[in-house]
Amino acid sequence: MNTGRLNRLERTLKGQSGRLQDISDDLSLPQYRILTETEREGLGIFDDADTFIYSNGRLCELLGVSMDEVAGRPLADYLEQGSNVAWRRQRRSGKTGAGARFELVWARKDGTPVHTFAEPQSIFGRDGSFRGTLALITPFVEAVKGDTKLPLSDLWQRPLLREILEAQELERKRISRDLHDEVGQALTVIKLNAGLIARNLPESMHQFKEDCEDLTSCIDIVIEHVRRLARELSPSILEDVGLGAALRALLQDYARGGVRKITAAVENVDHLLSKKAEFIVYRIIQEALANAIRHARAHNVTVVGGKEGPGLSFLVEDDGIGFDAAIVLKDFAHRSLGLALIAERVSMLGGSFELDSEIGRGTRIHFIIPIDEGERRC
Repeated sequence: MNTGRLNRLERTLKGQSGRLQDISDDLSLPQYRILTETEREGLGIFDDADTFIYSNGRLCELLGVSMDEVAGRPLADYLEQGSNVAWRRQRRSGKTGAGARFELVWARKDGTPVHTFAEPQSIFGRDGSFRGTLALITPFVEAVKGDTKLPLSDLWQRPLLREILEAQELERKRISRDLHDEVGQALTVIKLNAGLIARNLPESMHQFKEDCEDLTSCIDIVIEHVRRLARELSPSILEDVGLGAALRALLQDYARGGVRKITAAVENVDHLLSKKAEFIVYRIIQEALANAIRHARAHNVTVVGGKEGPGLSFLVEDDGIGFDAAIVLKDFAHRSLGLALIAERVSMLGGSFELDSEIGRGTRIHFIIPIDEGERRC
């Protein structure tokens, strides 16, 4: 939680004496927009009747709405009933700041629940009268059995993570293209030359012929490995046949990699997400499978995916060595980079993420991605 930004914004608001609408107008100025729109947390400002006056881009992203849609609407329209009661109770108590953090469950425009923490700050005029509330809204992930909840912003503190992930994908595409076009073609030429040498050898040199044939077989294996690496680095199959087929191909690759059994039940999930969202979902499943096989040493992995209400639900479950979810979540980024990246990618899509694991009893990763009707594939 970036309390420094919150304190600076709070001091700015305390210096205002007029209506909250004046504050909202001020926040549209460039010097304030840099502060509010680069905040990783959602930011909302409400008047004394709990009506939306301002919401930054992150909060709009969490709720699946635009700034124009939310302005002037009652806060209660976006809170589940129990959370609306909790908000009013907290506001009446007069407790504000980091020590007043409490849970709120929001209802996205599409009906998907969003679990968050809220940190309210009361806003007063120069005459001391209550004018409204500013609140930082932070989504969290939940460890079901460990009953541990943490803000997503606390999972990974390195700056510009999303930009780093996007840059990483561009570099992966470049390497994948080089593997396919340059390394793959070079290996194909070597294979053809080995075959040509074998055909031109006299029968008296049958041992050399066999050596050339063995070399050709080895080259075939290397070519297949290079193709698999290129697919893993940049799955062009997503563009060609869609998310469902790409996931099935990914599962087949891992099944051939030595896992005892992979059980897959992936429904038709094509054309429900944007191309960018499909790519991110693919990366999430890929990371979850890698964790199960390389780190958890699982023998059996189950992958289930399909439409669930207004979203797409995916489950990756394994029978690996497991871990203490509560301990890992306390220091998520340092203890498990892979899980932190999964959580961040789910957050990028405005989804919810659940992690359930026990030592010796495997791991269960479940996430739901909202379907944005306006962003579907054409």
